[in-house]
Amino acid sequence: MKKILLKFTESIEAREHSMFKHTDKYNKEISQSETPRDGIANESKIVKRELCITIRGGTRPGESDTKRTCQNFINAYNREHQLNYDLNQFDRCIDKVGNLIENVDCIAVDGDEELYIQVTRAFSDSQKMKELAYNKYLSLQLSIDDACKLLMTSIDNKASSIPLHRKGNLILLLDANRTHGLSFADVIEKLIAEHHTQLFDTRFMEIWITGYNEDCTRKII
Repeated sequence: MKKILLKFTESIEAREHSMFKHTDKYNKEISQSETPRDGIANESKIVKRELCITIRGGTRPGESDTKRTCQNFINAYNREHQLNYDLNQFDRCIDKVGNLIENVDCIAVDGDEELYIQVTRAFSDSQKMKELAYNKYLSLQLSIDDACKLLMTSIDNKASSIPLHRKGNLILLLDANRTHGLSFADVIEKLIAEHHTQLFDTRFMEIWITGYNEDCTRKII
């Protein structure tokens, strides 16, 4: 009989909001679920190499999760750079700057140094989002390959809308904080392996994806 080692973690936030995560022996996500946050609950799991994502409760306005998404990124970015003995630490995030600086949603600040960040939804299927808004429920079943294609669509759409000269100092941040499964290790590893050249051809300074928190945030390129 094949044995699979599962690791269970739980975090509880204010107002009894909870997130539950199961990982395998390699610390890769198998499932992750979240009780309602701002009226929206979601669950993602990998079953037989298929990614299943369920969202209940409707949608949020496009910019409403930007500050949280950027803060998750900053925490993960700082942690990675600490491991590389880089002492620069971005300690705050300024959001709602889109009207001031073109193609920038938020800025990470470390003294006089700044990182410019463009945030876009990891899942950008407008028809499905309308379905979620109307029915207050959405269920997706995707192969890992199809999940990668969804991410590439979001990346390519944003890449084609931003001038080349602007992308060189811009970090593209994919927001999967309501669609956690798109940030799972199995998905991102496949995305990098299968679309490496296409990702670099976008010419962004870096591309990251963030899920529920900084532990679910990963650098793509």
